[in-house]
Amino acid sequence: MFINLVNTDIPFKEYQLSQDKIDALKFQLLLSEGYLNAYELQDEQDPFDCYNVFLLFLEGKLLFLLVGNARAIEDGNPFLCMVDMSGEFPRQLDSEEMIDFICDAYHLNQNTPITCSLVSLDNEIDRIVITQKLEDELEYVIKARRRTPKEEVKEESAVLRHFEEYDKPAKRNVDYELSASEQTEMERLKQIFLKKIYNFDYKPNSDK
Repeated sequence: MFINLVNTDIPFKEYQLSQDKIDALKFQLLLSEGYLNAYELQDEQDPFDCYNVFLLFLEGKLLFLLVGNARAIEDGNPFLCMVDMSGEFPRQLDSEEMIDFICDAYHLNQNTPITCSLVSLDNEIDRIVITQKLEDELEYVIKARRRTPKEEVKEESAVLRHFEEYDKPAKRNVDYELSASEQTEMERLKQIFLKKIYNFDYKPNSDK
């Protein structure tokens, strides 16, 4: 379902959005995000919709926020995605950019979801699937932030010693568990995402 949250009277000439302009943006989004179906960009809810699609305006940029349901996750498609429509071509925000956007929106106004409460986690099965997927995605991003110092090998005879040194658990950077600080960060981000998108009050470290 397509939800136009942008004020069409925005006082910027390039963003005075006629219906033709909105339709053109939808078409560009369809070309950019191949997992979307045309019926998901209709203004009416369809029982087969996997996504709610929101058109946002922030800091001079037009952005689409795509919020997938449990079926989107089961089909192996993204469940959260943001696409910047301000340039010549659509550009999908990477994970860190999306995190920054959602966190900034949260800190500006913690109690108002950017989706105007049009998506929720009222269904228990959806809540379990979506919160677990969000946790998995955030854990992946947090682990990707880790850095392993690179060590120079100055002589060929040192290659084996270098490998043996690098293979120590402390230097592998392949830990499966989050550290305490990483776990705290994941819980913080999870709370922000669930509140700002789904208007769901999640308490860090609470029972799922």
